Amino acid sequence: MMGVIPIRQEEQDEHEVADVYDRQRRIEGWMQGKIDSAKVVVVGSGQLSNCVSAGCAALGVGHVRIIGSGNVNGGRNLDSASEGFLLFEARKGESKIKALTASLRQINPNIQVSGIDAPLGRDAASNFGMPTTVIDATNNYTSKFYSYEWCRKQNVPFISTMSSATKCSVRIFGRQAKSGPAMILEERIRALINSAWVHVNEADIMPGIYEDLPQGNATSGIAAGIAIGELRSIIMPMETDGRPVLAIDYDSLSSKRVSLDGPKQSANSLFYNKTILIIGGGAIGNYTSLWSCLTGARVIIADGDNFEPTNLNRQILAYGAIGKKKASALSNRLSQITGRDVGFVIGYIDENFTKWLKEISPDLIISGVDSVEARIHINNLVLMSGLNVPIIDASAGVRGGEIYFAYPGRTKCIRYQRWGPWTDLKEMISDERKAAEERRKTNRAAREGCAYSADPSVIMPNLVVGGLAVAEAMHVFTNPSKLPAGYLMYNLSARRRLQISGTDASGVENCYTSKCVLGV
Repeated sequence: MMGVIPIRQEEQDEHEVADVYDRQRRIEGWMQGKIDSAKVVVVGSGQLSNCVSAGCAALGVGHVRIIGSGNVNGGRNLDSASEGFLLFEARKGESKIKALTASLRQINPNIQVSGIDAPLGRDAASNFGMPTTVIDATNNYTSKFYSYEWCRKQNVPFISTMSSATKCSVRIFGRQAKSGPAMILEERIRALINSAWVHVNEADIMPGIYEDLPQGNATSGIAAGIAIGELRSIIMPMETDGRPVLAIDYDSLSSKRVSLDGPKQSANSLFYNKTILIIGGGAIGNYTSLWSCLTGARVIIADGDNFEPTNLNRQILAYGAIGKKKASALSNRLSQITGRDVGFVIGYIDENFTKWLKEISPDLIISGVDSVEARIHINNLVLMSGLNVPIIDASAGVRGGEIYFAYPGRTKCIRYQRWGPWTDLKEMISDERKAAEERRKTNRAAREGCAYSADPSVIMPNLVVGGLAVAEAMHVFTNPSKLPAGYLMYNLSARRRLQISGTDASGVENCYTSKCVLGV
């Protein structure tokens, strides 16, 4: 049955065969059948294509077709993402498209995956067939132009994505269905009829700064997550969707983040010899650990949960690891991908946290935990440890997520920024515990993991937020004297999908008093 992945026989007693789309189906108004029936063409074979196609597969797009060219060079080159993170099992000289389609079938064997090895350009579009949407994931203007021209003539929505080491952009062209919730799209349809389809120029399809640049790691994740979010709104419009947008930009080295005015430099080298502690190996941790490793950092993953079948619609590195500890399985998978040693700690945020925090002595912490209680404990224990280590706190929901940054002694702590020291969190934490206990009573498997959480979830916000967390670390390492202010937000329901919001994070008042540190 579509959407059900059988798990190993020895696990049947502990886990029911689970619908991997369960977390998506929990979203009000979600219609998985529309996703199942969609056909998406992804153009390109590099890192961005890997991200886009993997995200489509995890979402459950019924047919994903990859069109591109090139052969696998073999080995891991952390200075370049041109190989693509899903090609680590490929033989040297093997077709990238062949290797990529094989990886996608492992991520989701329930969908159709096809690949066509063909050069980019005018003739590539002859292989599109009749797709629901085309996503060009190259940094090649010629490829994008001919893809765009074909889509314009066939009246097929077209999404153009691109990335470099520190920047990424998404451009959306085409019509959406004029029924139900999509009636709000009339304004976009009129704009496209009057401008984009008719008066296209190079800047509309791809800003010139990307031409033939190597694609980035974290930035490819951001662009892919944004693009798949817009794709979902095309093939399955929802009442909660924000007004359609035509262009989205992100620049990790820009003070504005949403304009491409940062310096034209690579930030990859800034990660070399940096130790990054990833707390949480789940939906956000899959991507923060992957991008940190590929960007050259020494990574240590901390988590106590197991990978479960319902993780597979968001955690693209979990395939083949069901029932295994997230921290160790993810460490092993990342070592295979990068050829680097990746450390791990199997455990939770408890009395041992401060001890192993001091032993690791990280240069930066990225937290991707999913509860208020865990966030508060991390905040408090880091402050009390005496380590002046910056923290990036990442969270994701159904339609978006947030990135907070804190640096002990230099900015307000995570608790202050998220809730303020005056907010009593005891009731919130108590409600979380009661909900967790109810889940444990109704399902044995929930006793040792988050698999059967009642919270709905989907891949796109995790892709975006995971990429943003690592990209913001680039900003921290690049501009240590000018730290991020406010919090960075991605919201598919908002007119501005990416924005910096909130108050300035500078100032440390109240963050070292017992009320802020211990007041839970």
